[in-house]
Amino acid sequence: MIVLLDIEWVGDLEKHMTQLSAMRVTPDWWTTERLDILVRPADGWVYDPDHVACGGYPEARFAEGVSEQEGVVALSRWLRPDDGIWVWSASNLRYFQELWGKYVSGDVPAVSAQSGRARGFAARRGLPGNAPYDLLAALGMDPPFPGHRSSNDVEVMRRLFSGLNLRPRPGRPTPPPAPKPQQTRRDRNRIWLKKVPFNYIYVAGSGVFHRRECKHYLNGKLLLGSKYYATAANGRRPCKFCNPTPPPPLPLPKAGMLSKASAGIEALRKKRNEIVKTKLVSGAVQEMRMGKIIGWCHCSLHPGAVDKCILEQHRCLKKECYHFQKNEASTYWEALENEQRAKQKQKAARERRSREAEGDSPVFCVNTLKVQIERDLKGSGGKPFPLASY
Repeated sequence: MIVLLDIEWVGDLEKHMTQLSAMRVTPDWWTTERLDILVRPADGWVYDPDHVACGGYPEARFAEGVSEQEGVVALSRWLRPDDGIWVWSASNLRYFQELWGKYVSGDVPAVSAQSGRARGFAARRGLPGNAPYDLLAALGMDPPFPGHRSSNDVEVMRRLFSGLNLRPRPGRPTPPPAPKPQQTRRDRNRIWLKKVPFNYIYVAGSGVFHRRECKHYLNGKLLLGSKYYATAANGRRPCKFCNPTPPPPLPLPKAGMLSKASAGIEALRKKRNEIVKTKLVSGAVQEMRMGKIIGWCHCSLHPGAVDKCILEQHRCLKKECYHFQKNEASTYWEALENEQRAKQKQKAARERRSREAEGDSPVFCVNTLKVQIERDLKGSGGKPFPLASY
C-alpha cells in the first residue's frame, strides 16, 4: 500500500515538528486510513500562530497535542511492513529519516520524494506551476484551504497524483521479509560457550565431563563448567571421545623471559625488603616489598602478582591451581611451615597426654619406679640400693 506523508516543522538549525499527517490509499487513490497528529511545543519553544508551519491552528490546539517522540512512535506503530511512503519534497524525506533514527529503533521504512515525477507528468500535459497546490489548480480542481496544513497537504497529493495518473514505478514486487530461523539448542549453547572461560564442560545431572572443544555436550539442556580439572572430575568420568586430561604443569619462565612482576626472583633471596612496583591479579598496580609477594598467577584471564589477601580469596592452594607459581623466597612460606610444625607439635602433645591417661607412657613408668625405690629404702632401714639393681 501507498502511504502519503507530510511533516511540518519550525526552526532551521534546530528543528521541531509541529504537524504530521499520513494517508493510506489504494492503487486507485481511494483513502482507506488516516493519521493526523499535532505536536505541542517542546520546553523553551513558543509557536507563532501566524507561522506557515502552524497551518492556521490556534495556539490552544497545539497545547493539547502530543510530544515529538510520541508522534513519531505513533506513526511507526500505524505503519505496516508492506507500506511504501511517498512524500512531496526531499527535505521532507530527510527530516522523516532524521526523526525515525532519533526516536525509533530499527531500519527506516522505504520512503521516496515524488515532486520530480509529478512535475514531469504535469510538464508533459503543459500544466504550469511547481507547487502541488498550483498544479492541482492547473488541473481544474479547487485545493483545500488553508495551505501548509498537513492534513490538507496529503489530500492535495492524493488528488494531484490521481489526476496525473501517477503510479508506482514498475519493478519486481518486494518479497516479504524471510522469517528468522528458530535458534536451536546447539546454537544457544555455542553462544553461551563464547561467553564463559571454562576449560571443562559438563551437563547438569550427567556423570561425564568433556573438553571445551568437544561437541558431544552441545545438545545438553543445562550446561555447567569449570576452569579446573579437579572440580569437573568430582563425581564424573572423562568423556570417551575427547578424553580430557589434567593440564601439564607450567614450566618456570626462563631468566631472560621473566615478566616485570617476577623480575628479581633471584635477588629476592638477598633483598626481601626491596620495594618494587608490580601489577596484582586484581589489576591494581602498587608498590610493595618483594617479601610480601607470595607468588604469581600465569592465567591468561588475570595474570599478575599474588599477595596473602588474593591467595585467600582465590583459594589457589586449596584448588591446587596449576597457573599459580610459588615464590620460594617469600617469608609467607617460611611462616606457613612454622605454623604446620607447631600444629604437629600440638598434635603430638595431645597424643602423649592421652597415652599418659591410659598408663602406657614412659613418664608413667619412671614415676612408678621412683615409688618402688622409696618403698625399698624404707624397708631396708634407709640404706640406699644401687640403681643398677633395678
